[in-house]
Amino acid sequence: MNKNYRTLILALILVVVFTYFMNPARKQVKELKTELTQLETQISKSIDRKSEERKVEITETDLELLDQTIPQGFDQDFLLKKLTSIAEDNVVRINNITFNKTIGDSLSGIQTAQISISGNTNQANFESLLFDIENDSRGFIIRNISTNSSSSEAGTRVNFTLNIESYFS
Repeated sequence: MNKNYRTLILALILVVVFTYFMNPARKQVKELKTELTQLETQISKSIDRKSEERKVEITETDLELLDQTIPQGFDQDFLLKKLTSIAEDNVVRINNITFNKTIGDSLSGIQTAQISISGNTNQANFESLLFDIENDSRGFIIRNISTNSSSSEAGTRVNFTLNIESYFS
């Protein structure tokens, strides 16, 4: 009987200790799960709001303005002459120009031509070239610039590759 009492008392002590320590932990886990669910709901709502904000409506006026400012049709010869002229004005030697016509926005009808230009010049002329390309009325956008420069007595030479976008409809 003495052995049974010890086992019973030990079992009761274990149940009391388990209940004393585990119930608060269970409550805390339940609270954390509730908080996690609320945060997931907030994140979902935030994502939905941002996706709605990103939806842009293009009005008829916007389309008319785009038609007036963005050139009609892809004219590779014109782009080549334009970029070559800008390079010559800035005393830049062009080694290679590559065109890649991409698919555009079907709603607005605007398409993008990806243009890659590589060449070399001195540092001042390179900076002037970048300025003139960005500020040209044709609306070129420089997306990536890769350079390698070397200094000598004659000055700093820059070998470069530019990735440019040009829009048309």
